[in-house]
Amino acid sequence: MKLKQLFLNYCDFSIESGEIYITQTNLIRLLKDSFILDGKQLTINKLSILLSKEFKVPANHVKSLTFEQYLNTILRIAEFKDP
Repeated sequence: MKLKQLFLNYCDFSIESGEIYITQTNLIRLLKDSFILDGKQLTINKLSILLSKEFKVPANHVKSLTFEQYLNTILRIAEFKDP
């Protein structure tokens, strides 16, 4: 429930598609505000690599994440930070 609330606090809404999503910029802001993106163990570059592996696209192609993608990304970050 707390992960969903965090997502909703930082998310955007598309009127055209009716989708709720979080942009990569807002994800970075969320991770910084939560002290997860610390600049030492997890940097923006490492996050970009995690996102590109998760979505199987080049890092600069990940623009937004759905709630399910956000949950998968949080899981990957947790695995990265505590192997």
